[in-house]
Amino acid sequence: MKRIISLVLSTLLANAIAHAAPADFEAKVIERFPQAEGAKIEKAFDNFYSIIKGGEVVFVDESLAYMVTGDVVNLNENYSVVAKLKEANRPKINLADLKTKDAIKLVRGNGAKKMYVFSDPDCPYCKKLEPEFDQLQNVTIYVFPMPLDSLHPNARKVSEWIWCSKDRATAWHSYVLGKSMPASTSSSCETPIDRNIALAKKMGIYGTPAIIFESGEIIPGLIPVAQIEQKLGG
Repeated sequence: MKRIISLVLSTLLANAIAHAAPADFEAKVIERFPQAEGAKIEKAFDNFYSIIKGGEVVFVDESLAYMVTGDVVNLNENYSVVAKLKEANRPKINLADLKTKDAIKLVRGNGAKKMYVFSDPDCPYCKKLEPEFDQLQNVTIYVFPMPLDSLHPNARKVSEWIWCSKDRATAWHSYVLGKSMPASTSSSCETPIDRNIALAKKMGIYGTPAIIFESGEIIPGLIPVAQIEQKLGG
């Protein structure tokens, strides 16, 4: 069935020319799907439009009765339409917008290379990413605490506890690796958490982890250390 759907869509895609969606259609999409606010919406194929936001791509038809998720393959030219859209719309971050005073600084080796990560201490993928960082050489990692309150209700308190610790880097690393738990999550210092959440929203970051490299390229989600090293320049 998936192959049949892909074949039909690839036929439609062969003759499609992407163009911006009419303003009234965008308004209808946002009314139906409020989370689509701020997304890029454009004609994709036949009567379907692509909705691109935060590195995710879905397709909806003009009547908003049907949604296509997952991969869509152009079998005539043998490429992933979703992957192509993601690559074409991968945002570039202005590093000047990243205020490192609002981040936890982790240094590996001489710290010459730089990378920036929006992370939630209770995010399972962030926890899996942390050991990958331990394999990196000569890099400074700026971790911007960004608790996802709706998914991890305790993450904000943990982030505050870590930020207010005497050694933020050690506290973050130990907690995320599961080596230590705070005896108390009470905090008594000013934190940058709300600023980080607002900045992430401005940059189109809605999930964790989100990794930003010195080129301004942002990659959402968990990626292997080999890919990180490649992006860092080896």
